[in-house]
Amino acid sequence: MDEMAVLYGQVSAKVADEFASQNTHDPNFTVVIQPGLSGYNISSFGAEFLSELDCFHPNLPANEAFTLSIWNNMMSDPANKKTSLDVNDVKFICPTETTVIQ
Repeated sequence: MDEMAVLYGQVSAKVADEFASQNTHDPNFTVVIQPGLSGYNISSFGAEFLSELDCFHPNLPANEAFTLSIWNNMMSDPANKKTSLDVNDVKFICPTETTVIQ
C-alpha cells in the first residue's frame, strides 16, 4: 500500500509537470499537486485518531484534520504548501477577496 501511494504521487507529479511544460499560459486552468500528508507518518497519530470499527481507518477528528490540511494547502502558494500537520492544532485559513485557489 505504501509503495502504491508513492507511485501514485509520482504519476500525479508527472501529469502536473506535463501540463506545465505545455506552456499554454491559460489563466483559467492549471494543475497543482496538493502534497497533503506526503511527509507525515500517519501511524504516529495514535489510537485516538483511528476508527473503532477496524483500528485502521481514520476517525472523524482525523478526517477533519486531513480535510483542513488539504483546504489550507489549496489556499497557500505552491512554495508554502505543507506536507504534515499537527492534528491537535489545525488552523483554518480563511480566503480573502484576493485569494486564488492553487
